[in-house]
Amino acid sequence: MIHGRYGRAGYGAAVANTNATAVHSEALGALLTFAPRVWYPLYAMRSPAAGLNALDDQRLAGLLMWIPFGVIFLLLGLGLFAAWLGEAERRAKPASWIPLVLLPVLLALPGAGCNASDRAYAEEITRGRADAGRKDIQRYGCGSCHRIPGISGADSLVGPSLERIASRVYIAGHLINEPDAMIGWIRDPRHLRSPTAMPALGVTEQEGRDIAAYLYTLK
Repeated sequence: MIHGRYGRAGYGAAVANTNATAVHSEALGALLTFAPRVWYPLYAMRSPAAGLNALDDQRLAGLLMWIPFGVIFLLLGLGLFAAWLGEAERRAKPASWIPLVLLPVLLALPGAGCNASDRAYAEEITRGRADAGRKDIQRYGCGSCHRIPGISGADSLVGPSLERIASRVYIAGHLINEPDAMIGWIRDPRHLRSPTAMPALGVTEQEGRDIAAYLYTLK
């Protein structure tokens, strides 16, 4: 659950779940602490045998649930929130970990008309290959509908231009521009928006990742 934006639920869901658990746990602890009578008859029967006052034992348990465990939940929630912010910042900026010695190699790759760090970042977030995506775009004839920089003959205005698609907020007018949405739109647009003139071309998952990697270099 706590693997970030591209995991099962993400840090945001982890923060919400932790806070929800903390609220009802602390509320129960406070109620137990100030309860005027024993809530669980079984404990009232067994506590005297252990030399304990049942009501005092219940209040101590409530106090422990309310304050110490409340502090633990608070620290856990703050830690998850900090991780959430850190991941968002990491994904919002170009990858800076690429050794400079690799830049000439990346620039020499086919279709490397974009900044090398932008290309590496696009491939990181999509788990695709931009050079393979460029070839897939040509093979599937995407240029017959769109203007796509860097693709020979892709100058049609049937569909919207894909210039600077990586810098746009939305895909297809309503989908948040993030890798999963981009890949899903490329592979099965009618599943995400119906009706739409965008055809399903039978693009495989890896081809979708490759095409998305190339499109995310268009800034």
